[in-house]
Amino acid sequence: MQKKTKIISIIVAVLVFITIGIFISRVQHPIIITNAQFQDKLSQLTDVKIFIDKNSYFSNEKVKITIQNNYDEPIYIPGAFIVSKIYKQDRDNWLILDSYCDYPHCVHRLPGLEEIKSGESKEVEWNPVYFVRSDSKLLKAGEYVVSINFGLNSSKGKDWKVAYSESFLIRRSFAQIFLDFVQSVMFTFNE
Repeated sequence: MQKKTKIISIIVAVLVFITIGIFISRVQHPIIITNAQFQDKLSQLTDVKIFIDKNSYFSNEKVKITIQNNYDEPIYIPGAFIVSKIYKQDRDNWLILDSYCDYPHCVHRLPGLEEIKSGESKEVEWNPVYFVRSDSKLLKAGEYVVSINFGLNSSKGKDWKVAYSESFLIRRSFAQIFLDFVQSVMFTFNE
């Protein structure tokens, strides 16, 4: 009888560890880089400039991004996913968030590359969301920088480069502030 109890206890313990392992593997942790590492990335000069039309946005507001090609040749950018990475400041570090849903959680039909000729610009609107697996989430309040990948015609698709935007702020929307206020008032009355 004791042997059966021991075996059942071992089986239950194994099942608990498997369940915990499955839960932990479903949690996606952002990549963290130090401020010094990020400043090193930002200091890499490129002749592609990324401009953001404002310094501050509400969390549900679209961000207007202008990509300006100052090279003496055309550049190519991904047609579907303009923003390649999202960087969020977190005290002395920066978190790297996924800017699009990636395989195996999502499969996309990519429209190909878009050309920006020398001396020209392209303006795009970007919905400020990040992805955790296949779920899109609005960016929370904080300071952000976005990056884009681009290729030069002369590199024949072998050497992709990165350009970074200036930093911008995401603020909570009035609706979020109002909802928080209402919830705090209701909580006060319930006490």
